[in-house]
Amino acid sequence: DGDVNMVVKKDLPLPTLRLFDYRADEPGPVLDSIQITNTPPATLEPGSYFIGVFNVEPSQGDVNYSVQVTETTVPYNVIRLEDGEAIDFTVGDNYVSDDASITNYFMFDVASTNASTVRFEVLDSDGDGALVMSREALPSFDENDRLSPVFGDRPGTGKLLVHTNDVSPVLAGRWFLALLNQQTNELSFTLRASLETNQPPVMVLTDNLWTTNSVAINQEGFDQEVDYYRFAVDPDSTEVSFVLDNLMSEETLNLDLWVKRGSLPTLTDADGLSLNLDTDTERVLFNASSDPALEAGDYYLAVVNRAPTDSEQVTYRIKGSQQLDLPVTPLDSGVWFTNTLSGVVTGMPAPIEVYSFDVHPDANEVTFTLSNLPDGVQGNVDLLLKHESIPSFSDFDAASNNPGIVDEVILLSSETNPPLQSGRWYLTVLNRSNLEVDYRIQVLEDIDDGPIVVEVPSTLEFGPEGLCIVWTSDPGVSYWVEGKRLESDPNWDELAGPIVAETIETQHCLPATTPYQALRVVMRIERPSALPVIDPKLTWAGEAICLEWETQTDRQYVVQAKMALTDLDWSELATLPGNGELVTYCLDQPVDFSFFRILESEQEEPRPLDEFAEIDLNFEGDQLCLQWNAESQRQYFIEGRRDLLAPWQIIDSIVAASAEESFCMVLPSPWQFIRVRIGDLVTEPPSVATYIDAVLSLDQGNVCL
Repeated sequence: DGDVNMVVKKDLPLPTLRLFDYRADEPGPVLDSIQITNTPPATLEPGSYFIGVFNVEPSQGDVNYSVQVTETTVPYNVIRLEDGEAIDFTVGDNYVSDDASITNYFMFDVASTNASTVRFEVLDSDGDGALVMSREALPSFDENDRLSPVFGDRPGTGKLLVHTNDVSPVLAGRWFLALLNQQTNELSFTLRASLETNQPPVMVLTDNLWTTNSVAINQEGFDQEVDYYRFAVDPDSTEVSFVLDNLMSEETLNLDLWVKRGSLPTLTDADGLSLNLDTDTERVLFNASSDPALEAGDYYLAVVNRAPTDSEQVTYRIKGSQQLDLPVTPLDSGVWFTNTLSGVVTGMPAPIEVYSFDVHPDANEVTFTLSNLPDGVQGNVDLLLKHESIPSFSDFDAASNNPGIVDEVILLSSETNPPLQSGRWYLTVLNRSNLEVDYRIQVLEDIDDGPIVVEVPSTLEFGPEGLCIVWTSDPGVSYWVEGKRLESDPNWDELAGPIVAETIETQHCLPATTPYQALRVVMRIERPSALPVIDPKLTWAGEAICLEWETQTDRQYVVQAKMALTDLDWSELATLPGNGELVTYCLDQPVDFSFFRILESEQEEPRPLDEFAEIDLNFEGDQLCLQWNAESQRQYFIEGRRDLLAPWQIIDSIVAASAEESFCMVLPSPWQFIRVRIGDLVTEPPSVATYIDAVLSLDQGNVCL
């Protein structure tokens, strides 16, 4: 019944006449209305909106009014894209069927006025589609500013690049996109929008690894589209080869390859060019004889689209590979080799060292171990392994790349993948840290099913009896002395043993003119018999990981687990009876284990349930006393625990001498819960050990009893 106006503001602080997003100020007692829309140019964003109503009645009297908000949904969503942030999305049938419609649009708001290129990319699409784009309008297949086909089997397709030129010098504004699904089933993809101000994106090539991509469609009035790559050449490299394969069949879809060390290449400023016609393979080679000669450092590659304007995206694969002049150090079984590896230099490949080991034809298993030196400079080193050739980042048979300074261990046998093969295996040690790392590496080969051979530290001494090998021993333990005539011999000869130690130091002497250049002392430990184990099937049930296996009646099953294969002991998680059916055992995530197994054994007789006495509690001074009815000559265990989650612990035990017993403890006490467990009848008094009070004396640095 008077003149009121309103202001609207998204989020706090509250709107005022000076601080607002929208304002309605129609004069007089008429309807004031504000509409915020989600259609281009979209201004509506989800969140809280605050409305301020203010009185502008000329009479300055009170005004009665009503205010109403109406929220209208539209049959589509607009998802906002952030610069450089990829999002994963799935769309259904939004194009193929007659009644299909687009329900999800994407919007990229460009506020920058100095951006030279807006880049829209579809990544990892699992099917075919079409990426459509319009500026300040919702696009469709028939009405759009640009369209790019998306092929699930051609990486890099679905790429739209919008550049500035004289006609469109500024890219600021709202850009709307939609991905039209060319199939009736769901289409999953990743979409990314990004701005380029002066430097185009540069992808990194990994040595000897193909990278497949597609270069964008050439546009009328703009330079040819280019994809850029960077490849790091190692200081030990003797030759580098760059290969570009055009994967298209149409001859007009031509690509060129430009290469330059240290900066992005151009047609007039490049160290190497490959300008073959049609879809022929492009190659550029650098070595000591090339012009310019090969140097260590970053080489930049440009893949140039030479196809006609507005024709098609061109799919290709590209690879850089280098040959390294590296020394190879041979390793012996059971012998630690200590070395130092330089740290990573920014922009250069990780430093490496290469080793080799010849596996015996009768070997059962071989363990390769890489670890930091305990007293040296420590860092993250990794281990790669390959049969008959030197392994690299992209070409290896087995790898161990634990984070931090955890040991790297690779075990090969006939049951592993890859399986153990006789012949030469190469090991590559890589330093992942920027520190110079001290490490040691060892290969341990098991050739037969005989005992496990453990080398014992020993020293050599010359004496009246000849050349003696001396070692610290355990009395009663058997030792063997072994030798090699040449250190390069693959096998050790048995020279003496078993030598049963009688004291804590044992020696064995050989003639001073012994033909053996290398000597060692070993223990031979019999291998434990194989345990009857079951490999359970691992499944997921919500947030829990579950183990499943078939059981038999009258059998019991122990669930065991450990974090790493190199852990010595398995942790027991549960013991379950068999019922002749499939049994499932689940653990809630997160769990502290990575490996699981099931031990099968005969069903044990169930242990009788513990019985507990009825106790009365009384306070006597600063003591808490327990009293209960007892049976003479029966043992009772007083148990306590510190909280509800702590295990019960035995505090003391009593053999009852009468029909009533008691136990008192001084307060305060660490035990929050107390109970008395009933034990067995004691028919004989417990034996009491007899001790002798020894006299201690010092004798030349020894303590004597």
